[in-house]
Amino acid sequence: MFEIYSLLVFILACYGGAVCICFSRLLLPLRLWLTYKTYHIDEEGKMTSAVLRSNPVFTLLSKLVHCPLCVGFWLGILFSVFLYSHCYHIASFSISWLRLTAANPFIYIFDGFLGSSSAWILHLLFRNRMEGA
Repeated sequence: MFEIYSLLVFILACYGGAVCICFSRLLLPLRLWLTYKTYHIDEEGKMTSAVLRSNPVFTLLSKLVHCPLCVGFWLGILFSVFLYSHCYHIASFSISWLRLTAANPFIYIFDGFLGSSSAWILHLLFRNRMEGA
């Protein structure tokens, strides 16, 4: 029963983290800083002028923080490495002949896939509510 609850918490944490990083007003300054070298926002909160960053590292990070699929993948890996790996515990019980260890990188990648898919599916399900429709 613990596995089901921990899996549910893992899925909701990946979705919540992805939504917070990609869409929240709290992290909007971070997204703007990663995307634009200079920008101006008027009194109504609309961007009037902006100059994009040309550095490839900032371009990559800007694309990353605007994609819930990407953020869910990296959050899944981080949660797996530092908190609890679901794929490790599932694989160690069902495929004992593989002799999986916690140092196997594929386990963390599979947890990244789990985080990515759960963040993306929940994003698609709740997108209309987030946009106010």
